[in-house]
Amino acid sequence: MAEIFQLFLLVAAITLSLLRVGFAGNSGLSSWVQRIAGKPLLSVAAIAGMTFLGCLAAAGLLHEPVPRVQDEFSYLLMSETFSSGRVSSPSPPLPEFFDTFHVLIRPVYASKYFPAQGLFLALGEKLTGHPAVGVWLTSALACGATCWMLRAWVGPTWGFFGALLMVLQFGVFSYWSQSYWGGMVAALGGALYFGAIRRLWERISWQNSVYAAVGLVILANSRPLEGMVAATPVTAFFLFRSLRLHAWKQMEFWRGLVLPAGAILLLGAAAMGAYNRAITGSAWQPPYLLHERQYQESPQFVFMPLRPKIMYSSPWVQYLNSPGAEHRSCSGT
Repeated sequence: MAEIFQLFLLVAAITLSLLRVGFAGNSGLSSWVQRIAGKPLLSVAAIAGMTFLGCLAAAGLLHEPVPRVQDEFSYLLMSETFSSGRVSSPSPPLPEFFDTFHVLIRPVYASKYFPAQGLFLALGEKLTGHPAVGVWLTSALACGATCWMLRAWVGPTWGFFGALLMVLQFGVFSYWSQSYWGGMVAALGGALYFGAIRRLWERISWQNSVYAAVGLVILANSRPLEGMVAATPVTAFFLFRSLRLHAWKQMEFWRGLVLPAGAILLLGAAAMGAYNRAITGSAWQPPYLLHERQYQESPQFVFMPLRPKIMYSSPWVQYLNSPGAEHRSCSGT
């Protein structure tokens, strides 16, 4: 269904381009697009609204997202826990019978994943009773933030068209917007950060400093490793330029950048530490790392040593964590 729709859009775009319909500099379509793109709030709101309505239409024509992959069930557990007003649940009396994938059983019963996706799912579940609404909300916010980001890098008109491409490719019908995996949460954090850092390059302002810090907090609570890899080079280059220009000697640098961004980052770090402590007992150990130590013999990176052999309480967990498990999982055996 989605592939047919995308193919139709591609054919229509090629046909209109060859016929030179509606894309001339003084055409009605071009003037209409430029009017929308020229208004920052309107263009961002139009992209976000288009994405959310598109997600609703896709669900109406097809169905609400149905969890199929183990990760999705873990995120839904987090959503149900948060929407109930808890960070975690007590460990079951007989935990070996609840042993499953991507879920901590000891010391508490909780998802292993970072909490940003679960918070949005819980918001959708709390407001409407459907966690999928939280997925669609993140998709709308991410596409709107992408429009805002691209405006700073390529200008308003091309930024609007770039955001439209994201809506068509990822925003309405993709596993980022029609599953519970949470790709759009990381996209939202990245768009906020890269849009803000480009504006801070031109002029220091506390608003963009807040956006950049919020983007980093979202990345740290959704895809921390990928977020660090993406943000570190740009951050280092920005700080190097600030030092070279002696920006640190100006009051605006501290008042407009360091103070607001530092406050947001400190609050985010404190919240992350409290969340980690509530689940693992240590502010420095995320649930993801504790789960890796309990369930994974292979380390995260090839240069790290193998962990001791693990004895699993569930034969199915043992089966799918043994050598060749990835092949068996993909083949459906």
